[in-house]
Amino acid sequence: MNNHSLENVVTDGVGLLSFGQIDRQRGFVPKLDTSNSENQLASWEQWYASIYEIAFQELTDEDFSRITNNGWYPEYFVPLSLSRLEVNAFIGYYHDGQLLENIGIVYKGFLHDNPHLLNKYCDILNRALQRLYTDGDRIPDADCVILQDGTTMFDDTHTKLLNVQVALSC
Repeated sequence: MNNHSLENVVTDGVGLLSFGQIDRQRGFVPKLDTSNSENQLASWEQWYASIYEIAFQELTDEDFSRITNNGWYPEYFVPLSLSRLEVNAFIGYYHDGQLLENIGIVYKGFLHDNPHLLNKYCDILNRALQRLYTDGDRIPDADCVILQDGTTMFDDTHTKLLNVQVALSC
C-alpha cells in the first residue's frame, strides 16, 4: 500500500470501520468468549468482544493502546493512532506514553515502509521528548518525570522512546 492510499484510508472513513466489519469482509468470523471469568485471558477476550463491533473512531485511547500492543491492522491503526497522538502524545492504557511507544516499537517496519507516516511519527515523538525536558520535573526517587498536567513518564518508557528515536532515525 503506498502513502497516497494510506492517506485515503484515513480520509475515506476508516474510523467508521470495526473489527467485525473487517473480519466479515475477509470472510472470518471468530468465536468470541463473552462469559464472565476471572482469568486474565478470558478478561482480554471479554474486552475484545466488547469492542468488536464498535467503530474505530469511537474506541478509547486506552483501547488504542491495547490494540497497538498487539500489532493489529497497521494500515488502519497507525494513521488513526497518529491523529490521537497529535492531540496527546502521552496517552496509554498500562502507562503514560504507551501508545507512542507501541507505534514506534510494534509498527517499526510499517513506519519504515511508509515515510509520510514515519515523518509524522518522528515529529510527534520529538515534540513529546522535548516536552519532557522543558515541562517536566524529575523525581529521582520514583525514577520518573512528572509533567505539569500530571502525566507521569517512567524512566523505562522514556528510555524506550529514546531508543525508538535512534532506531527510526528521528
